[in-house]
Amino acid sequence: MKLLVISISAPPKNSPESVQTGRYLYYLAKNHDVTLLTTSTVGGWEPEDDSLGKYLQEVHSRVSIKMPHPRLVSVIRRILPFVVVPDENFFFPKLFGFAAKKVSSKSEIIISRSAPFSSALMALKFSQNWSLPWIMHLSDPWADNPFQKLTKRSKKRNQIYERICVENASLVTLTSAKTVVYYQHKYPEQAHKFRLLPNVFDDAFINSTPVEFSGKIKFVLTGRLYGSRNIFFLMDAIEQASIKRPGFEDQSEFIFAGFFDQENIDCIKHSKLRNVKYLGHLPMKEAIHLQQSSSVLVAIDALNEDAIFDLFFPSKLLDYFCAKRYILCITSRSSTTYELVNQKFGRCFHAENIHELSDHLIFLAEQFVSKNSNLFKVDENFMAYSASKNAETLEALIQEVAEK
Repeated sequence: MKLLVISISAPPKNSPESVQTGRYLYYLAKNHDVTLLTTSTVGGWEPEDDSLGKYLQEVHSRVSIKMPHPRLVSVIRRILPFVVVPDENFFFPKLFGFAAKKVSSKSEIIISRSAPFSSALMALKFSQNWSLPWIMHLSDPWADNPFQKLTKRSKKRNQIYERICVENASLVTLTSAKTVVYYQHKYPEQAHKFRLLPNVFDDAFINSTPVEFSGKIKFVLTGRLYGSRNIFFLMDAIEQASIKRPGFEDQSEFIFAGFFDQENIDCIKHSKLRNVKYLGHLPMKEAIHLQQSSSVLVAIDALNEDAIFDLFFPSKLLDYFCAKRYILCITSRSSTTYELVNQKFGRCFHAENIHELSDHLIFLAEQFVSKNSNLFKVDENFMAYSASKNAETLEALIQEVAEK
């Protein structure tokens, strides 16, 4: 079958969504004639990563559209913020006419992946103009996304765009069960369209190396921290642990890697802790290696009580599962992260027990010195999130749409 996959975030760009797009593309291209419509790499928080090229090896055709430089978009955002909708890639769907000349008109089904949500608007245009069935994937909530800083007018337009896309898509896939329920309640007349298609891990990255009980206990956090996802509680807990237990700084190391916003970078920079190091962004292979060399993996989610934050399924958790390491999370008690991790892969700290985090850090350091392999060994079954398994689910959805 000839598939047109539309995703602004796609390899070789290195971003959480791009990696997920790549992992599904890898299997789709084995069974179908796939054309990928994306945009050229401009750097910033989506740098080029050659190691992601493996996901595109069997993709039949890759059409990359050059977009305006981010600096120009920033100027437009300052002067005309209402224009930057649904996101900073708003130019992309406006280039439909140009894209349509580059893409084979023999496509049979469209699959789009968002965020950025401009991918969905481009897919909408292809679906309407070419009369093609369309599977729309939303990795995060769209119009109600709390991480998008939009004007009231822009938020209203996003609600309109989201509804139009939901109404026109043949199926809408979402990453968490909570998000499926949320959208079914929001659009009851379209409830039959919403399906679960989670974030996935690369089967090739499953770790078989146990924790090494030598040297210092190594806490590792990889990913992106911005806005409500911040490092402040963790840094405070590390400082408290260092005060409560002399020698904790010498027995432990905290290594952070990924794109952090300036507030998080400043928090680390101004700290006097000797056991904390920030490496900045790493290519995927280096990030995986760092995760698998850890003693404990750390994930930070929003502690915000707004229920909308509970819908998010951070994709880095999948690579953490693959590493087979104890996972320490900061998240809300009702979040998807909490349901996946707590008492299964490790322990979660939320608003009610965050004051206990420093004691738990000390506890983990003591157990590491004692070489308590039972505590640090993770045997939880996580194969439900394998890329190969969920590619089969997507395959079934493609067949369902094709038969309508």
